[in-house]
Amino acid sequence: MKNSLLVLVILSIFSGCGGTSKYYHLYPTIPVKKGSYSISKRMIGVAEIKLADYIDKPQIVTRKEKALVDIHEKDNWAGDFSKNIQMVVTQNLNRLIKKYTFVALPSEEVTDDKYRLFLTIDRFDGDDSIKLQGHWSLKNINSSTTVVTKAFNYSLTPNPSVNVDEEKEKEDIKLYCRNGKLFY
Repeated sequence: MKNSLLVLVILSIFSGCGGTSKYYHLYPTIPVKKGSYSISKRMIGVAEIKLADYIDKPQIVTRKEKALVDIHEKDNWAGDFSKNIQMVVTQNLNRLIKKYTFVALPSEEVTDDKYRLFLTIDRFDGDDSIKLQGHWSLKNINSSTTVVTKAFNYSLTPNPSVNVDEEKEKEDIKLYCRNGKLFY
């Protein structure tokens, strides 16, 4: 009995030493507007996101130096980080480009996607600013050809008073849609 009580006391002391973990989740930043997207015949599948190995983990990663990263054991992504990014990308594209329906794959819905968007993230970390680097490509599933490929490299210094330029983002996306006539 004394041994059991001693074990309980020791466990309760050490369980309090670890601190509390925090969990983070990404969410779409583009607000829903009237005339929200609906399922259309023009579907584009959004493939599962590929992440660099060092960020493909539950913990948040920050950069201490150019070649030194810090993996925060107490700051975690709430769920699968890759799937969270895929959900955010899919929802933002549906809100930006209403002419097409973007569907995260694999999907429970029946999809007839002629085109598929592939996204690879090579860097997503930060120090004083957030760095996002990678590339995306749009592929024609029927002909197995790549329609367009583009690298991206974003750096953002967190500042709640600064908003992302939505109009510029829309123009960049429209450039690749060729006024909505690229796909059909």
